[in-house]
Amino acid sequence: MDNRRIADMSMFDSDLTGAMVSGISDALVPLSLISTSEGVMGVYDLSGLSDVSLVKKGAAEVLDLIGRIMDALDSLKDILIFPEDIILSEKVIFTDDVTGKVRICVIHGNCENGEKESVAYLIDRLKKITDLRGAEYLEILKREYLEHNYSRRGLLALIEDMKREAGP
Repeated sequence: MDNRRIADMSMFDSDLTGAMVSGISDALVPLSLISTSEGVMGVYDLSGLSDVSLVKKGAAEVLDLIGRIMDALDSLKDILIFPEDIILSEKVIFTDDVTGKVRICVIHGNCENGEKESVAYLIDRLKKITDLRGAEYLEILKREYLEHNYSRRGLLALIEDMKREAGP
């Protein structure tokens, strides 16, 4: 299996591209740039990473994953990459095979309705990689997330409570 994905870099501004190439955040999938006749292309290195969309997860597992995704999204904000400015789906989320940390393959997009809608869309997409019970928990989480103004700590506490309730 090829451990690379190619991206057209024309859609990224130079600051974002620089952050992605520099390895400034361990929440980013590593990226190299190559020059082709079609322009500059980005090559994402997926070595040592697992595609979260390939394995079905139970309720507690998918809740744990969404907690780790929220941690990764928070760390991306530190380098001025915001959830509403990138495409969030199960297809761009990977986990490090050694540490279990979430890494995101950043693809520029724009959610006009802001961060909450972008994350809610991701939560909906994660229903594809879980069982019925996990999907039910994700629906409750999405509703709570959209209806309340949780702090990061509050949201992670909610996720932890739901994981305990879901059991192993």
